[in-house]
Order: sequence, then structure tokens, then C-alpha cells
Amino acid sequence: MFAVATAALCFAVGSLIFGGDAYRSWYGALAQSGDWAWGVMNASFFSIFRRAFDAQPIGTPLVIAPAVVKGWLVAAAIVGIVTLGFTVRDRGRNAVDRAFALLLVAAQLISPLGWIYYLWLPAGPIAAVALKQRNREVAQAFRPADAALKRCATFRHLLALTAAIGFVWPMPLLLAFRTHAWATLKIASVYFWATLALWVWLLASRDQRSPA
Repeated sequence: MFAVATAALCFAVGSLIFGGDAYRSWYGALAQSGDWAWGVMNASFFSIFRRAFDAQPIGTPLVIAPAVVKGWLVAAAIVGIVTLGFTVRDRGRNAVDRAFALLLVAAQLISPLGWIYYLWLPAGPIAAVALKQRNREVAQAFRPADAALKRCATFRHLLALTAAIGFVWPMPLLLAFRTHAWATLKIASVYFWATLALWVWLLASRDQRSPA
């Protein structure tokens, strides 16, 4: 409720200071985002669907099928629904940090304007979740081994490793093997896969057997 009220207040203040033309201009830019959403620094679902299923100047698509590109709406809707349901039901000790991180990372995947330089916004909540997750794993290391908990920890570590590799991938190498469709889906879209891995890691950061 407080977040909604704060957003409404910011919108109202912005309208008073800058006027409605600024918001209309922003909406116009958002509507035109499809013309350049294929950029390799875009980590949204729309971007990977554009790169994989439509003609673009950076690589070879899997197949030219503009109708398939609309499938990004389904993927974005699934992420939005899962994120909302998870954050509403999360009652763990670090639920607030996890909720902020999840909502911001999900927005990165859902919005056509999912440029990776926006990822500094959830950096603080992500760091808080990671620190608490690490402390919990250290505490569990001194308890009797639990196969299920070990599998969950291994899964989280793989997700974290995937995200780390993706986000530090050198930009000059994003267009490596650009004549191959598989490279467009994997290498040129590595920021998308890293962001998706980060989102799943946040979902998996809550231990189902104990409070987070």
C-alpha cells in the first residue's frame, strides 16, 4: 500500500513539474521500443524473441516468424504472475528484500526496455538476500546432512554461477559466431539468460523447510 501511494505521489509531482507532455513522450518511446529491442544489452523476453524469430542486424535468427515473436507476451505474463504470487505469499525473515529484488528483476524481463544498465536498481536487495542466504548455508553446514537441502543448495549455486558468468561476459564477444543461429540464441542473448537465472535464484532463495 505504501509503495503504491509513493508511486502515485511521484507520478503526481512529476506531472506538476514536467507536465503531461513528458509522460506522453515516454510512452511514445516505449511504443517504438520494438524497433531496437533486439540489441544485445536488452535482457527482456521481447528482446530474445526478436533476436530468435525475426530479422535483425546483429545475428542469424533461428527462423523468420514474426508471429512467434508475440509469444513473449505469454512468457512475460507467466513471470509476472509467478512473481506476484510468490511475493504476496512470502513471509520469510528477508521477505521484503526478496520481494523488492524479485519485482525489479521481473520488471527487467517483462518490460521491452529491459536494458541491463537498469540492474543496479535491485543490486541492494539482491546483496541482502545473498548475504542472508550465505549465512543460512553456513549454519546448515554444521547440522546433519540433508539430501534435499544439499540439492537445493547445489541448484542455487548453479543459478548464481550462470548469472555471474552471463553478467561478466565481455561485450565484444556477444556477437561471436553471429552467422550461427545457436549463437544468436545463446551468446548474443547471454544477458537475458543471466537475468532469468537471477530471477529463478531469487525464487529458490527461500528454504521451503524453514523461515527464510
